[in-house]
Amino acid sequence: MASVVAAHAPWVMRELGLARLAAQVMAYNPASARGLVKNGFIEDGVERQSLFKDGALHDMRCFARFESFLQLP
Repeated sequence: MASVVAAHAPWVMRELGLARLAAQVMAYNPASARGLVKNGFIEDGVERQSLFKDGALHDMRCFARFESFLQLP
């Protein structure tokens, strides 16, 4: 996953003119979270019990990558 994120995140942000790109991973999947962090995403927080899968509610970790932070005068 990290190589896909590395190849596509900068491109999609540039092509679409995005200031922020968001991603979510299931809380029990630390490998995906590491892949996002490795590619410039920061963790925004956790959405508790936000996904219903296989008969149970699961937490989602939320991440975002910013092209640049707003520079105030």
